[in-house]
Amino acid sequence: MSFKKILSMLLLTLALVLTALLAVSCGGGDDGEGGEPCTKHVDANGDSKCDVCEEDYTCPGHRDANSDGKCDVCTAAYTCPVHLDINEDGKCDNCLAPYTQPKATYTAVIVDEDGNAVSGVTVTVRDLEGDEVDSFVTDSEGEGSLELSVGEYRVYFEGLAEMCTIAEDGHLMEITENSSVEYTVIDLTPDGSEDKPFYISEEEMTFDFAAGETLHFQMRGESRTLSIEGESFKVSYDGEDYLPESGALSVLLEGPESIYQVTSFTVTNTAATAVELDFVFTSLPGTQGNPYVAELGTLKTATVAKEGTVFYTVEITEAGYIVVTTEDDDAVITIQNRTKSTVTDYNPGAVTLYLAVAVGDEVLINVSSSADDVTDISFTATFSETAVDIPDWTVTVIDPDGNAIAGVVIQMCSGSNCFMPKTTGADGKVVFADFVTEEYHVQINSIPSGYGYPEGKDADDYYYFDGETSITITLSRAN
Repeated sequence: MSFKKILSMLLLTLALVLTALLAVSCGGGDDGEGGEPCTKHVDANGDSKCDVCEEDYTCPGHRDANSDGKCDVCTAAYTCPVHLDINEDGKCDNCLAPYTQPKATYTAVIVDEDGNAVSGVTVTVRDLEGDEVDSFVTDSEGEGSLELSVGEYRVYFEGLAEMCTIAEDGHLMEITENSSVEYTVIDLTPDGSEDKPFYISEEEMTFDFAAGETLHFQMRGESRTLSIEGESFKVSYDGEDYLPESGALSVLLEGPESIYQVTSFTVTNTAATAVELDFVFTSLPGTQGNPYVAELGTLKTATVAKEGTVFYTVEITEAGYIVVTTEDDDAVITIQNRTKSTVTDYNPGAVTLYLAVAVGDEVLINVSSSADDVTDISFTATFSETAVDIPDWTVTVIDPDGNAIAGVVIQMCSGSNCFMPKTTGADGKVVFADFVTEEYHVQINSIPSGYGYPEGKDADDYYYFDGETSITITLSRAN
């Protein structure tokens, strides 16, 4: 065999090998499978084809028909016209030309519960950061539209009639294509039906009943007695029916156990004709709606149930301060000025409290107990024209070298009752105000790492002695 023939065969073999390598490098073949993926490509003319492979490239569903390392057909279109899919996840990682996000038309249709169009409703679309994107007002057909970029938004509705709402108000919505969404306006106006009962909001209320009609009612808050005058009606409550005697009826309606619950009852007109009934609701004595009267300077004793509260009111005839004193360790007392929306701090146990008042202010004394059973709590309310002289009680925490220690959690205690904790600052101090009795001690809740209790002491062995209003605690260094 001549040298020329051998050289020709070697060149042919080399050409075949190179061709095979090129075919493998970009998938080789028409099925778009196999080969080593490349990590960068450029679709320069926006035709969803790979025009330049900077490295071997496999795009989702492509064919490199001529094995030239370029994608000849991309069957999975990309979302920007000139892009790089660096991590080959089928998404554009780097746009080499301006990118316009796809848009879709969002149409809202607002109707009432009968299917009638509701005009004049403002529909506002906000992004997930709460910024307004766009809005419109529904027309006579109850409709309006916006062109939005595809994505997630929240929709809000304004301009609805009083007591009306739309369940989807503030809800998340995803826009992916042109869509029309119908929203129903729900009228929550009470009508006495089971779904829309009347709510008891006043001490005296009047209701009209058709012949044989039953109306539904709900009540929140404390227990009340319902009184109705008349002959032909029935009150149904807690599985029992109550009928009037001698033209009148009184029924005790127990308040719900939680502020999130309601007490429900119905009233039925048993007459063959329409009737108007007057409801009178009376709060039980000692409740917030019907408090006892606390005469100034008179010792009062409240019998308090577990987790219960007994309310007292005080008549205010001049400006100054209401002062309440109790010697009971189980007492939990606050003074509330409902006119000025002010209240004393939460200071359980034997304590003296005071609160500023003016003539005509509505003042309540709220008496509770920390005991696990029914307890008698005694207190005395007095009046002072001037502010009570109350000292600040100071605690300073230092290390053995006299340096302030920050981050020590301290509680002021009276007997077994401890109050809200405070944490020492950079100066090593905490200050407790509004405490007027003198039998206090300090409890340490926690200390920073690297320190321990003072030698021979534990967490709650620090007392204010007669006439003292400050304590210095020297922590030891941990071993």
